[in-house]
Amino acid sequence: MFDEQSDLFRAGVVADRKERLDDFNETGAETGSLTFSAAAGEFPPFAIATLESGAIVAVSIAETDTVKPTNEDAVIKLDNNATVKTLSGADQSASGFSTTFSDQLFFYVPEKGSNEPIRLLGYSSSILKGSVL
Repeated sequence: MFDEQSDLFRAGVVADRKERLDDFNETGAETGSLTFSAAAGEFPPFAIATLESGAIVAVSIAETDTVKPTNEDAVIKLDNNATVKTLSGADQSASGFSTTFSDQLFFYVPEKGSNEPIRLLGYSSSILKGSVL
């Protein structure tokens, strides 16, 4: 139902997660884990009808990254992440860190019965919080 070829948000999320996991695994694969999750955001979807009987739909997504040590002697350090360091108030943790991003996506949904796919019109993403687990 979605035009995946022109969806730059989805492609960007996949590439970013792969890059960050690869970077993490260079030093932390034996002593920690990095996981990703996504859920509906705190705001309900919002839609505006178009003249062609379609709609512009806005949705909110909360993405959460969790990094934890898997070895009792290991700590998670935030050497290269000044934003989470500032938000969490810590530069390392023996229990790990959680980072939440807020994404807003805007789609064009064609009229009912159309063969046209749903298209991503635009998006915005920003870090919402960083905390020690």
